[in-house]
Amino acid sequence: MGRVFFVLAVLALVFAVAYGAAASLNVDGGVVQSGSDTTLTCDTNGVTVSYTVTWNNTTKKFEVTGVTVSDIDNNCDGKKITVQLTKSDGTAASGTSSQTATIPSDPNQTSVTLSGFSSPADEVTDIHVAIY
Repeated sequence: MGRVFFVLAVLALVFAVAYGAAASLNVDGGVVQSGSDTTLTCDTNGVTVSYTVTWNNTTKKFEVTGVTVSDIDNNCDGKKITVQLTKSDGTAASGTSSQTATIPSDPNQTSVTLSGFSSPADEVTDIHVAIY
């Protein structure tokens, strides 16, 4: 019977410590968005992504060299946009696989083209876009 009370006491102590540690965290960041979400703050209907592939004579491989994100809502004007190219396991593709830009404050422009990527096209299975 003493062992049961000891185990219950230890479990209560572990729970109290975990609860206290979580309660003391300061979380005051901005909105974080990714994936498919219906509660996006600046673009409620999502974006369209396309990419450019170019032959690299040095590596003798096709590479993703540019990504265009279009159908961006004007509510996103002035915000940053980051594009990450990933492999099938979710890790970053090799080469230059991430670029960041600022969405222009122009009501007539609803797309952004990011260049400077150099990831092998055969590695890239997904493109992640974050607007913040």
